[in-house]
Amino acid sequence: MGSRPDFDPATDSVQVRGTFNGWSASNPLAREGVSKFYSGQVKIPTAAYDSAHYKFTFTKGTSTYWEDAIGDRVSVITGDTTLVWKSFEDKAIVQVLPVTVTIVVNTATVPDTLKPISFVQMRGGTPPLTWDQNSPVMFTNIGGDYWTANVEFFPGATVQYKIFTFANGTLTADDYGAGWENNTTDGSGNRTLTVGSADTVLPLAFVNGSATTQDQYWRPYTPSDSVDVWFRVNLQSRETFKKGIEAIGVRGSFNGWGPKSLLLKQEAQHGNNGSRKYDALNFWSGVAKIPASAFAGGAVEYKYVVLDANTDSAAIVAWENVSNRTIAQNAAQGDTTLYWKWFDDIPYAPPVVKDTIIVTFRANMNRAISERGFSIGDTLDVRSGYNATAQEVRIKRMTRQGLSTYYQAIDTVVANIGKDLNYQYYVTKNGIEVREIYYDFNYLPAGDAAAEKRRIAVTSNTMSVQDTSTSTANTHRVPRFKNLQHLTQNVTVTYTVDVRPAIYTLLAGKSLVATNITAYVLSDPDSVLLWGVWMNGPAVGGWDTRGAWGSARRADTTSHMYDDGTHGDLVAGDSVFSLLYDYTTADVVGQEFKFGIGGFDNEGGFGNNHNENINDAGSTWTIASQFGSIDPTFYDAWDFDNQVPRFTTGVSGETGIPLAYELRQNYPNPFNPSTTIQFALPKAGNVSLKVFNTLGQEVATVVAGVLTPGIHTVTFDASRLSTGVYFYQIKAGDFMSL
Repeated sequence: MGSRPDFDPATDSVQVRGTFNGWSASNPLAREGVSKFYSGQVKIPTAAYDSAHYKFTFTKGTSTYWEDAIGDRVSVITGDTTLVWKSFEDKAIVQVLPVTVTIVVNTATVPDTLKPISFVQMRGGTPPLTWDQNSPVMFTNIGGDYWTANVEFFPGATVQYKIFTFANGTLTADDYGAGWENNTTDGSGNRTLTVGSADTVLPLAFVNGSATTQDQYWRPYTPSDSVDVWFRVNLQSRETFKKGIEAIGVRGSFNGWGPKSLLLKQEAQHGNNGSRKYDALNFWSGVAKIPASAFAGGAVEYKYVVLDANTDSAAIVAWENVSNRTIAQNAAQGDTTLYWKWFDDIPYAPPVVKDTIIVTFRANMNRAISERGFSIGDTLDVRSGYNATAQEVRIKRMTRQGLSTYYQAIDTVVANIGKDLNYQYYVTKNGIEVREIYYDFNYLPAGDAAAEKRRIAVTSNTMSVQDTSTSTANTHRVPRFKNLQHLTQNVTVTYTVDVRPAIYTLLAGKSLVATNITAYVLSDPDSVLLWGVWMNGPAVGGWDTRGAWGSARRADTTSHMYDDGTHGDLVAGDSVFSLLYDYTTADVVGQEFKFGIGGFDNEGGFGNNHNENINDAGSTWTIASQFGSIDPTFYDAWDFDNQVPRFTTGVSGETGIPLAYELRQNYPNPFNPSTTIQFALPKAGNVSLKVFNTLGQEVATVVAGVLTPGIHTVTFDASRLSTGVYFYQIKAGDFMSL
């Protein structure tokens, strides 16, 4: 398609039409890698062998373009064959050269201790960018908070991208996803760029480390006609600072050194949960609007001050014990951010750990073995001391206990009694090191990156850790690992997801919030089945491949799941959605994915995904999941271990005593095999709830006894009954309803 300069591989598609498909139909062709070559297989009936007439077409938006400049292409087919490649309309290939795009970003809005040697990267979906740690475009620090990078794109390309930051200069496997900026206000959540025909320099972009979505060219302050100077200081090293009482200000020559201070604001935690590697509350920042005339006599001087209250007129508790800081005279040339400083220029020193602890780590590898994430003979390590919870991060080899699936290690760590110790399991399989799949559902604040590590409270000098629970929600559940080996044969996988956990969670009064489009909230239980389910992630081709979360994802039929008896779905209308996906030996055994009702990212927090291993012993395999099992604490209306609702007779999602009797519509309806029935009782009394068939015959008694006032929720299991229509009736005192 290189002969059509207006052709955009990112959005346009190519087809072939001819006598073999009736000209009106089309056979789609697939793009070859990142080139403009498109190819595909067409099955031509033997009756059309003598003279197959055809043309190439391409679709842009709602318009289809034919090879109008030439007549029909004709090929005499005598059997299976390949046709020599052609350019569209047989025209010369237009050599389109890439243009250079210069990106300048500012990291003053990232709540972390970034330094000039930190890791700042551009990730995206348009080559050469990738959405992972291998993206080749790295930013270079050009002073303070300012970074720049150059990247080549082809004119007309539409690029979606984000900035990834990490305080350390290099990434380890633990950190590959721990630095994403928060979303933009674009529906995709990404930054967007339409590449022009010439080299260009993009406007300054502040990395979005804020707590909310932002326009891609936002600023942390409102620009003025003065010189806007952004101040930023870190208080972590000041142990005497009274959080919640004291505040931080700035005094200097720009405000006459008093009597009031420029009041700074305590920063908020990073809006992307997976990027919360540092406590943002240590930072204070704010803007001063300084007239350009203030720089006429030279540099502007200032110091940070501790205030006894959070007002600009508060008394000063302490001045910095350093020489006056300065803002260079060239700052008058335009707005600027001042690179963050430690208060008093005293860096934070981690607390001294002093207690010697002998820890016995014990883990059952039975599930990891059954899921092919671990094999007897693989190397298993336990690593402890993450997040400065010990003097150092230690690695201890674990040994198998007899012929069992239990592995154990005894290690001596230096930590603090009364604090937590973070640890994690790693397996080395065929020379490839793999971190365990783990998420601490009880960790606060919810979504913090530290939740990806295990933790144990250090209570004595001798401790034992037993990670042997088979419960999916238990903090000390057994380890699981992704298998990164390649499949040994092609496998068709049936993915299924039971959405009843979402239904019952909404019935309990909670809401599902789309993390990529924060304004979209699902609260109605009926919306789960009405919207349907889509998958996203490497398991279906990659994150946001063929469309980001939202409307673009809903347009993708490949990741759309079905509950209509097709696409691998066994029972239509049973709230279990399915899809089929084909894998080859180029794919790995371990696959990562997430489900989204309505195509929204609403199952769990960022970075909290499903990970499952494919069994390639045969050509087919089924991976069965429950929606929300990646966050059982939130979906607590569902028992993931037993795969049933947590039914209680009592208030469920509503408070107070009902004013009247009420029998509510069952849900789901129709159902197979069970349904939920709710009813309201304004006072205590004897209650019966019975089910009848269309002949009026009683087939089940669901409730019989005295119940307290409130909203009661019960389940009716009809698995033993034949398919048909049933009615339910409640009697409570003088109240009766059918």
